[in-house]
Amino acid sequence: MGSGARRSRVGDGPLLRSAPLGTKWEFLDVPNTTLNLPTTNRHEPTDIFAGARSHESRPGPRVDSKLKPTGAPQPAPPDAVQPPQMNRIVCFIRPHRLEQVKSAIAALGVTGMSVSDVRGRGNSPEKSDWFGGEEGLVALPIRSRVEVVAVDDLTDEIVSAILENARTGEDGDGKIFVEKVADAIRIRTQERGEPAI
Repeated sequence: MGSGARRSRVGDGPLLRSAPLGTKWEFLDVPNTTLNLPTTNRHEPTDIFAGARSHESRPGPRVDSKLKPTGAPQPAPPDAVQPPQMNRIVCFIRPHRLEQVKSAIAALGVTGMSVSDVRGRGNSPEKSDWFGGEEGLVALPIRSRVEVVAVDDLTDEIVSAILENARTGEDGDGKIFVEKVADAIRIRTQERGEPAI
C-alpha cells in the first residue's frame, strides 16, 4: 500500500477500497445485516423493548357502563312454556286396603305405581292383636307402601283417592307424603319430564 492510501475503518460508513493517491474512490454497497435499532449514542444503552412498552401503555377500547354483561342471566319471556311440575306421592296403608287404593288411583289415569311390603310404626301407641287365637304385641306391624309419581294437577286427586279408600278411622291407618320431583328420565327412550312417567 502506498503512503497516500487510506484504510477505511469499520463504522465510518460504506467500506472504501484503498487506492494510491489521486485515484477515484469506489463505494461498495454492502447489505446491512445488523438489527435495525434506534440510532443512539453508542456509549448509551439501547432499550429495544421501548416499542413494546409503548404499545402496552395505549388505552384500551372504551367500555360503555350502560351495557349489561353478556354472562348475566336473562329473564324468561312471559309467554315461555314452563315444564309441568311433578310430585311423588308415597303412602303407608293397611295391607287389606291395598286393592281399593290401587283401583282408585288407576281410575284417575295413573298407570305407574310401585308397591312393597314394609314394617314400621308411626306415633300411634302400640297395642296387642290376636293371631291364631293368641294375643300378642306387634311392635312393627306390616304395612303396604304405595309410591306414585304424577304431575302437579293430579296430586290433589290422588291424595283424595287414597284418603277415601284407606281410612278406617282407627289408629294405624297410615300416612301420606308428597314431595317435589326435579326430573324423570325413561332409560329406554331417554324421554324426560312428564312423558317419562
